[in-house]
Order: sequence, then structure tokens, then C-alpha cells
Amino acid sequence: NTNIAIENIGNKEMQYRIQASNVELLGNIKEVLFAAWSEQGGQDDLAWYTGNRNADGNWETTVDIRDHKTAGKYKVDVYVTLANGVMRGLGTASFDVTAPGFSASVNNYKEERGTFEVVINNITALSGVEKIQVPVWCAEDQSDIKWYDAEKQTDGSYKVKVSIANHNYSVGLYKAHVYLTTQNGLTQGMVTEGQQVILPQMQINAEDI
Repeated sequence: NTNIAIENIGNKEMQYRIQASNVELLGNIKEVLFAAWSEQGGQDDLAWYTGNRNADGNWETTVDIRDHKTAGKYKVDVYVTLANGVMRGLGTASFDVTAPGFSASVNNYKEERGTFEVVINNITALSGVEKIQVPVWCAEDQSDIKWYDAEKQTDGSYKVKVSIANHNYSVGLYKAHVYLTTQNGLTQGMVTEGQQVILPQMQINAEDI
């Protein structure tokens, strides 16, 4: 019987090696194809991979999750084309890709400076973090939107410092979203509670000099 094995290379959920063994039992092989897709969205990310025969006589290919950019369950169908042109299905296998996660909070508001921070914690991303972006705006039409790139801190968290100077010194509720992109191409978003910004109190004195 033909066996299909799947290896999560480096346990990073970036690339998966798909291997079919005992294929030659079917006869003279012209080509082995692997069809892979994620269940999310149906087969909208279906990709065909051509197998290569390795030194052990097995046929294998590598599925790169960055080509699919989806978490959840993946299916792989394996097909063989014989020398006479007949295509036959060899079987189906599956594997799972973990969705990334994180928490985000808005804090450290300094009224007199017109600044606050967005802090991203508790990050779970088996492939690692590629980038974390934080769009912030106050105007209803988003005309003052600015995208901030979060910077990694020594404690493993990520942080963005927002200044109202970057947003026309607007007052009101500042909205902040967070988008995490992992090394394997997945994206996870979150809406924060935002920050209410007011003008700092000003004291004006007049002196007879």
C-alpha cells in the first residue's frame, strides 16, 4: 500500500514535507502530484506541487504555508500519473496550522504630553513574529490615520508610542487596531479599547512689567 507521511519541518509550522512511499508498486511512474489546500475558505488557496523522487525512492514535496497564509486544517491529496498517461489518486492526508494569538492594551496616557502606548503581550506564534503594525486615528474619516510599527521590548512584549502630534493634535477617542503577521504569513487582528484624549489644562498669567 502507498503511505503518505507529513513532517512539520523544524516544528515551526512554516513548511511541511509531504512524502509518498511505495508508489512504484503501481507500475512505471511518470509524475507524482500533491494538491494542498486549507479548509478555511474552501479550496480558494488550492496549490499543486510536483513531487521529486528522493534517494530512498519515495516521492516528496514541500508545502510552504506562506503560499496559503491560512491557519487551521489542511488537506493534501496525492495523485500519480503512470507512463501510459493514466492518473490515479493515491490517498489523502491532513495537518493543522495553529492560529497566532496575542493580547493588546492601551495605557500610560500622559495628558500633558499628548502621548499614550499600545502594548502587545502574550504572543503565541510558533513560526515567530515577522511584524506587528498598529494603525491609529481619531478623525471619523480616518484622514489622520498613521500606521505604527511596534518595537520588541526586552521582556518579549511589543510596544508603540502614539503622539497626538502625529494626528493633527486631534482630541476625542483615538482608535487603535493591532495586526500581527507571523513568519509563516498568517495575520491576526484585534481592536483595542482606544484612548480618550483631551487637551491639557493651560494656565495663562498676565503680569504688569
